[in-house]
Amino acid sequence: MDILSSIQKKYNTFTDKERSIADYILKEGNHIRNMNISVLASTVGVSDGTITRFCKKVGQKSFAELKIQLGSAGAGNKIAHSDDLVTQVYDFYKTVIEHSNQMIDRKALEYLADQIAGAGNIYIFGVGSSG
Repeated sequence: MDILSSIQKKYNTFTDKERSIADYILKEGNHIRNMNISVLASTVGVSDGTITRFCKKVGQKSFAELKIQLGSAGAGNKIAHSDDLVTQVYDFYKTVIEHSNQMIDRKALEYLADQIAGAGNIYIFGVGSSG
């Protein structure tokens, strides 16, 4: 699993400060390779130590390792240039599906399916077009 998928998967376990780091990385990850830890901390509004703890929480030994992983993830996520719009759309959604597949917790999904199958009633609610 690449670093961006790992961050997305762990997002709900982050503190507010860690979420601000994650949000910045997910939106502006390509800018981080030119930053040092203090610049990122100042940009996001956290301490250097918070950045270091965040790196460890997402499985990296250091901020430098996080930057390397982001560089690798960025290179793998770019859609190859193609004049064919259909190919570009296909490549984009193929990548989305592959990342979603990596993030699925199969045991939790099986548990959820068992709960739905055993439920007496199931109510589904929606708002707007989801309704």
